[in-house]
Amino acid sequence: GELGRSFTSGEPVAAVLGHWLVNTLLLMSSGLLLAIVLGTVLGVFMAARRGGALDIGLTGIGLVLQAAPPFVIGILLLICFSYGMEFFPSGGMFTPGSDPGSPWELLTSADFLHHLILPTLTITALYLVTPMLVMRDSMLEVLGSDYVEFARAKGLSQNVVILKHVVRNALIPVVTFLGPALATLITGSFVIETQFGMTGIGRLFVESVGRRDYSVIMALTLIYAFFIAIANLS
Repeated sequence: GELGRSFTSGEPVAAVLGHWLVNTLLLMSSGLLLAIVLGTVLGVFMAARRGGALDIGLTGIGLVLQAAPPFVIGILLLICFSYGMEFFPSGGMFTPGSDPGSPWELLTSADFLHHLILPTLTITALYLVTPMLVMRDSMLEVLGSDYVEFARAKGLSQNVVILKHVVRNALIPVVTFLGPALATLITGSFVIETQFGMTGIGRLFVESVGRRDYSVIMALTLIYAFFIAIANLS
Protein backbone atom coordinates (compact mmCIF):
# COMPACT_ATOMS: atom_id res chain seq x y z
CA GLY A 1 0.00 0.00 0.00
CA GLU A 2 2.97 2.34 -0.01
CA LEU A 3 2.61 4.33 -3.23
CA GLY A 4 5.55 6.65 -2.70
CA ARG A 5 5.64 10.42 -3.14
CA SER A 6 4.78 12.64 -6.06
CA PHE A 7 7.81 13.70 -8.09
CA THR A 8 6.43 17.21 -8.57
CA SER A 9 4.69 18.15 -5.29
CA GLY A 10 6.53 15.87 -2.87
CA GLU A 11 3.24 14.83 -1.21
CA PRO A 12 2.38 11.19 -0.54
CA VAL A 13 0.69 9.76 -3.62
CA ALA A 14 -2.14 8.32 -1.50
CA ALA A 15 -2.99 11.81 -0.23
CA VAL A 16 -2.91 13.20 -3.78
CA LEU A 17 -5.23 10.48 -5.10
CA GLY A 18 -7.77 10.51 -2.26
CA HIS A 19 -9.69 13.66 -3.17
CA TRP A 20 -9.42 13.15 -6.93
CA LEU A 21 -10.66 9.53 -6.74
CA VAL A 22 -13.79 10.55 -4.81
CA ASN A 23 -14.66 13.11 -7.50
CA THR A 24 -14.26 10.53 -10.27
CA LEU A 25 -16.39 7.94 -8.49
CA LEU A 26 -19.10 10.54 -7.84
CA LEU A 27 -19.15 11.77 -11.44
CA MET A 28 -19.01 8.35 -13.06
CA SER A 29 -21.49 6.64 -10.72
CA SER A 30 -24.10 9.36 -11.21
CA GLY A 31 -23.78 9.15 -15.01
CA LEU A 32 -23.84 5.34 -15.05
CA LEU A 33 -26.82 5.14 -12.68
CA LEU A 34 -28.82 7.56 -14.81
CA ALA A 35 -27.86 5.67 -17.99
CA ILE A 36 -28.97 2.31 -16.59
CA VAL A 37 -32.27 3.58 -15.17
CA LEU A 38 -33.17 5.63 -18.25
CA GLY A 39 -31.95 2.95 -20.66
CA THR A 40 -33.94 0.23 -18.90
CA VAL A 41 -37.14 2.29 -18.95
CA LEU A 42 -36.72 3.20 -22.60
CA GLY A 43 -35.99 -0.44 -23.46
CA VAL A 44 -39.29 -1.48 -21.87
CA PHE A 45 -41.24 1.06 -23.92
CA MET A 46 -39.42 0.08 -27.11
CA ALA A 47 -40.24 -3.61 -26.63
CA ALA A 48 -43.86 -2.86 -25.75
CA ARG A 49 -44.18 -0.86 -29.01
CA ARG A 50 -42.03 -3.02 -31.25
CA GLY A 51 -41.81 -1.73 -34.81
CA GLY A 52 -43.46 1.58 -33.93
CA ALA A 53 -42.14 5.09 -34.36
CA LEU A 54 -40.71 5.17 -30.82
CA ASP A 55 -38.85 1.90 -31.31
CA ILE A 56 -37.38 2.88 -34.68
CA GLY A 57 -36.51 6.42 -33.59
CA LEU A 58 -34.77 5.41 -30.35
CA THR A 59 -32.89 2.62 -32.13
CA GLY A 60 -31.56 5.12 -34.68
CA ILE A 61 -30.59 7.63 -31.99
CA GLY A 62 -28.96 4.87 -29.98
CA LEU A 63 -26.81 3.71 -32.89
CA VAL A 64 -25.65 7.29 -33.51
CA LEU A 65 -24.75 7.78 -29.84
CA GLN A 66 -22.95 4.45 -29.72
CA ALA A 67 -20.82 5.36 -32.73
CA ALA A 68 -19.97 8.88 -31.51
CA PRO A 69 -16.64 9.43 -29.69
CA PRO A 70 -16.97 10.78 -26.12
CA PHE A 71 -15.38 14.15 -26.91
CA VAL A 72 -17.84 14.80 -29.74
CA ILE A 73 -20.86 14.39 -27.46
CA GLY A 74 -19.21 16.61 -24.85
CA ILE A 75 -18.43 19.31 -27.41
CA LEU A 76 -21.99 19.29 -28.76
CA LEU A 77 -23.45 19.63 -25.27
CA LEU A 78 -21.05 22.48 -24.48
CA ILE A 79 -21.88 24.31 -27.70
CA CYS A 80 -25.62 23.92 -27.20
CA PHE A 81 -26.20 24.31 -23.47
CA SER A 82 -23.14 26.23 -22.28
CA TYR A 83 -21.87 28.55 -25.03
CA GLY A 84 -25.20 28.88 -26.82
CA MET A 85 -28.00 28.93 -24.26
CA GLU A 86 -25.69 29.58 -21.26
CA PHE A 87 -27.71 27.25 -19.07
CA PHE A 88 -24.66 25.48 -17.59
CA PRO A 89 -21.00 26.38 -16.89
CA SER A 90 -18.42 25.24 -19.42
CA GLY A 91 -16.18 23.44 -16.93
CA GLY A 92 -14.74 23.09 -13.47
CA MET A 93 -16.10 21.67 -10.24
CA PHE A 94 -17.42 24.95 -8.85
CA THR A 95 -17.39 28.68 -9.52
CA PRO A 96 -13.94 30.21 -8.86
CA GLY A 97 -13.78 31.66 -5.37
CA SER A 98 -16.50 29.41 -3.95
CA ASP A 99 -14.46 26.36 -2.88
CA PRO A 100 -16.78 24.39 -0.53
CA GLY A 101 -13.84 23.15 1.54
CA SER A 102 -15.04 19.75 2.81
CA PRO A 103 -16.33 16.82 0.70
CA TRP A 104 -19.75 16.99 2.41
CA GLU A 105 -20.12 20.69 1.62
CA LEU A 106 -19.14 19.89 -1.97
CA LEU A 107 -21.81 17.17 -2.30
CA THR A 108 -24.54 19.41 -0.89
CA SER A 109 -23.51 22.48 -2.89
CA ALA A 110 -25.97 23.64 -5.54
CA ASP A 111 -23.08 25.22 -7.43
CA PHE A 112 -21.24 21.87 -7.62
CA LEU A 113 -24.40 20.04 -8.77
CA HIS A 114 -24.89 22.71 -11.43
CA HIS A 115 -21.36 22.07 -12.73
CA LEU A 116 -21.95 18.31 -12.63
CA ILE A 117 -24.95 18.26 -14.99
CA LEU A 118 -23.21 18.46 -18.39
CA PRO A 119 -20.49 15.86 -17.61
CA THR A 120 -23.16 13.56 -16.19
CA LEU A 121 -25.29 13.96 -19.32
CA THR A 122 -22.25 13.16 -21.47
CA ILE A 123 -21.62 9.94 -19.56
CA THR A 124 -25.32 9.07 -19.70
CA ALA A 125 -25.39 9.54 -23.48
CA LEU A 126 -22.32 7.31 -23.85
CA TYR A 127 -23.63 4.43 -21.73
CA LEU A 128 -27.37 4.72 -22.33
CA VAL A 129 -27.48 2.70 -25.53
CA THR A 130 -26.31 -0.71 -24.31
CA PRO A 131 -28.80 -1.18 -21.42
CA MET A 132 -31.55 0.24 -23.64
CA LEU A 133 -31.00 -2.20 -26.51
CA VAL A 134 -30.21 -5.13 -24.22
CA MET A 135 -33.41 -4.53 -22.28
CA ARG A 136 -35.40 -4.27 -25.52
CA ASP A 137 -34.06 -7.55 -26.89
CA SER A 138 -34.43 -9.31 -23.55
CA MET A 139 -38.01 -8.08 -23.22
CA LEU A 140 -38.89 -9.36 -26.70
CA GLU A 141 -37.42 -12.77 -25.86
CA VAL A 142 -39.32 -13.02 -22.58
CA LEU A 143 -42.58 -11.82 -24.17
CA GLY A 144 -42.59 -14.98 -26.29
CA SER A 145 -42.25 -17.30 -23.28
CA ASP A 146 -44.93 -19.84 -22.34
CA TYR A 147 -45.52 -18.41 -18.85
CA VAL A 148 -46.23 -14.98 -20.36
CA GLU A 149 -48.83 -16.51 -22.68
CA PHE A 150 -50.31 -18.30 -19.68
CA ALA A 151 -50.51 -15.01 -17.74
CA ARG A 152 -52.37 -13.44 -20.65
CA ALA A 153 -54.68 -16.43 -20.87
CA LYS A 154 -55.63 -15.86 -17.22
CA GLY A 155 -56.99 -12.48 -18.26
CA LEU A 156 -54.23 -10.26 -16.85
CA SER A 157 -53.88 -6.86 -18.50
CA GLN A 158 -50.90 -6.06 -20.72
CA ASN A 159 -49.45 -3.63 -18.17
CA VAL A 160 -49.62 -6.21 -15.37
CA VAL A 161 -48.02 -8.87 -17.58
CA ILE A 162 -45.16 -6.58 -18.56
CA LEU A 163 -44.46 -5.05 -15.15
CA LYS A 164 -45.01 -8.13 -13.00
CA HIS A 165 -43.84 -11.01 -15.18
CA VAL A 166 -41.70 -9.73 -18.07
CA VAL A 167 -39.56 -6.87 -16.71
CA ARG A 168 -38.33 -8.81 -13.69
CA ASN A 169 -36.87 -11.63 -15.80
CA ALA A 170 -35.70 -9.36 -18.62
CA LEU A 171 -33.51 -7.37 -16.20
CA ILE A 172 -30.99 -10.22 -15.79
CA PRO A 173 -28.93 -9.43 -18.95
CA VAL A 174 -28.91 -5.73 -17.98
CA VAL A 175 -27.39 -6.59 -14.59
CA THR A 176 -24.56 -8.46 -16.30
CA PHE A 177 -23.77 -5.25 -18.18
CA LEU A 178 -22.75 -3.50 -14.93
CA GLY A 179 -19.36 -5.21 -14.57
CA PRO A 180 -17.86 -4.33 -17.97
CA ALA A 181 -19.53 -0.90 -17.82
CA LEU A 182 -17.81 -0.10 -14.52
CA ALA A 183 -14.42 -1.02 -15.98
CA THR A 184 -14.82 1.08 -19.13
CA LEU A 185 -16.35 3.90 -17.09
CA ILE A 186 -13.38 4.29 -14.75
CA THR A 187 -10.80 4.03 -17.51
CA GLY A 188 -12.87 6.26 -19.79
CA SER A 189 -12.74 9.22 -17.45
CA PHE A 190 -9.67 10.71 -19.20
CA VAL A 191 -11.55 12.49 -21.97
CA ILE A 192 -14.60 13.69 -20.02
CA GLU A 193 -12.72 15.01 -16.99
CA THR A 194 -10.14 16.77 -19.14
CA GLN A 195 -12.80 18.22 -21.44
CA PHE A 196 -14.93 19.61 -18.60
CA GLY A 197 -12.05 20.53 -16.28
CA MET A 198 -13.20 18.12 -13.56
CA THR A 199 -10.66 17.30 -10.85
CA GLY A 200 -10.70 13.50 -11.10
CA ILE A 201 -8.17 10.73 -11.53
CA GLY A 202 -8.61 10.74 -15.32
CA ARG A 203 -7.49 14.35 -15.57
CA LEU A 204 -4.79 13.70 -12.94
CA PHE A 205 -3.44 10.87 -15.09
CA VAL A 206 -3.25 13.11 -18.16
CA GLU A 207 -1.52 15.89 -16.20
CA SER A 208 0.88 13.43 -14.54
CA VAL A 209 1.93 12.08 -17.95
CA GLY A 210 2.67 15.65 -19.06
CA ARG A 211 4.73 16.28 -15.91
CA ARG A 212 6.36 12.82 -16.02
CA ASP A 213 5.25 12.21 -12.45
CA TYR A 214 5.94 8.48 -12.61
CA SER A 215 4.97 7.61 -9.05
CA VAL A 216 1.45 9.03 -9.58
CA ILE A 217 1.20 7.32 -13.00
CA MET A 218 2.11 3.93 -11.51
CA ALA A 219 -0.37 4.39 -8.64
CA LEU A 220 -3.17 5.29 -11.05
CA THR A 221 -2.32 2.32 -13.26
CA LEU A 222 -2.61 0.09 -10.20
CA ILE A 223 -6.01 1.59 -9.33
CA TYR A 224 -7.28 1.13 -12.89
CA ALA A 225 -6.09 -2.50 -12.91
CA PHE A 226 -7.83 -3.10 -9.57
CA PHE A 227 -11.16 -1.72 -10.79
CA ILE A 228 -10.98 -3.70 -14.04
CA ALA A 229 -10.19 -6.93 -12.17
CA ILE A 230 -13.09 -6.41 -9.73
CA ALA A 231 -15.45 -5.52 -12.59
CA ASN A 232 -14.51 -8.67 -14.54
CA LEU A 233 -14.94 -10.87 -11.46
CA SER A 234 -18.38 -9.42 -10.84
